[in-house]
Amino acid sequence: MSTMDGIVSAKKLISQAIDWGHEAIAITDHGVVQAFPEAMDAAGDKIKVLYGVEAYVVDDISGICNAQEPIDFNDEFVVFDIETTGFSHVNDNIIEIGAVKIKDQFVVERYSAFVDPKRPLPAKIIELTGITDSMVKGQRTIDAVLPEFLDFCGDAPLVAHNANFDMGFIRQNAKLLEIPFENSQFDTVTLARYLYPALKRHRLDSIAKHLNIFMGSHHRAVDDAETTANILLRSFESLEAEGIHDTRALNEDYWIKQDIKKPMPDHVIVLAKNQAGLRTLYELVSDAHIKHFHRNPRLPKSLLIENRENLLLGSACRNSELFRAILDGRRDDEIQRIAGFYDYLEIQPIQNNSHLFFENRVTEGQLQNINRRIYKLGKQLGKPVVATGDVHMLRPEDKEFRHILTYCHGFAGAGVNDLPMYFMTTDEMLQEFAYLGPQTAREVVVDNTRRVAAMVEPMLPVPKGTFPPKMDGAEEEVRTMTMEKAWSIYGKPLPELVEKRVQRELDSIIGNGYAVLYLLAHKLVKKSL
Repeated sequence: MSTMDGIVSAKKLISQAIDWGHEAIAITDHGVVQAFPEAMDAAGDKIKVLYGVEAYVVDDISGICNAQEPIDFNDEFVVFDIETTGFSHVNDNIIEIGAVKIKDQFVVERYSAFVDPKRPLPAKIIELTGITDSMVKGQRTIDAVLPEFLDFCGDAPLVAHNANFDMGFIRQNAKLLEIPFENSQFDTVTLARYLYPALKRHRLDSIAKHLNIFMGSHHRAVDDAETTANILLRSFESLEAEGIHDTRALNEDYWIKQDIKKPMPDHVIVLAKNQAGLRTLYELVSDAHIKHFHRNPRLPKSLLIENRENLLLGSACRNSELFRAILDGRRDDEIQRIAGFYDYLEIQPIQNNSHLFFENRVTEGQLQNINRRIYKLGKQLGKPVVATGDVHMLRPEDKEFRHILTYCHGFAGAGVNDLPMYFMTTDEMLQEFAYLGPQTAREVVVDNTRRVAAMVEPMLPVPKGTFPPKMDGAEEEVRTMTMEKAWSIYGKPLPELVEKRVQRELDSIIGNGYAVLYLLAHKLVKKSL
């Protein structure tokens, strides 16, 4: 029932699972639970259904700056930007670093350097940045530039627009060069969403235009760093006018005022552990649709934490916080903290994420390494790691139909809407994860899926039977009203034939619990007349 995404019914999936002898199956549509009644009817007593949802969770508990201690706005900040050969901090290279050092809310120093990537620049990057091969060829390589840049930064917090991207490249290269890098992070995208909520877009050029800030050459690191610094300083002025003078006060005010419609949500699997958890799940889904809907039903992370007692939380797919954190090269302690939030961790078949190959984000081997890392995290944290299918279709050939359907989402890029996310057999899943070794593959495909299923009690999303409304005295009032009308027509006592028919009708209405509905309907008709 995932909108414009899933192309197979719960009935067909469950029928297939029963035929294959599966003990349990989880239903986790995107943001909705409409498939539950069909799943319940299809399952009967032949298979256990785990009822859940793949929720769109917005992090409303992280701040704009991740520094543990408050940093006064008059302290030192380094605002920086980088240009790269592409989007992958693992497979691409930095070609330019530009930075501005701020102290007492004044620019006190600047840094700028080209970096030779030792490879030709992609045509798209040349077009976007204006940086050519001749500009970087023969310049110093990253092993010479990065230590110099980090020395320029010192211990100051690093400020960037969409900081996870820029920081990911710095962390990856610092790790390769074995240079300690623990600077805190300050994101001006999040800051702009908080300070300028009326803007439809919060790209650097959009904010600069809104604040009448001259940008210089956009997509050049030195100019973009200068623009970001000017945005930061202008923002500090606005914040101090509101009585906010440090990063802790900024974060606290952000938590109160933030609009969860702005950030990109993370996918989280939410399973009901028991009947009480199912009610909680329904309430969360309703809240997401009624109070926080924006393109999709969004769920504040704080609300999920508050109500997680009877729920199981899984780390979900490549759109999860955990997968993105690993892909972005976040610090090891951050990744471990993120993984610690979940009750179980998920890994999925490599082909499910093969569109990342087309984006040049990762190679097949690197995707395998991400799954290995998630498995290792599970072992470290004592959490089961489960191989999930992320099934959107029944058979491999059905991808042609889903290709058409998902095109409406705007997924027109090569490979993006052509993923063979079908219902694999156990043998196929074991083969998919063979690179983990046969014992580990069986653990994640078979053993741990059973472990998670065992954590969930049998339950019914729709209770058996009927549940008519109750109203004190309704049965007697219906009986009295009916008899008085019959007496007025046929006299008292009623003829035997009439009395038997009236009693039969009354027994049917009252005996099946419909007295209240009958009474209300009668009063509505009488009122309309």
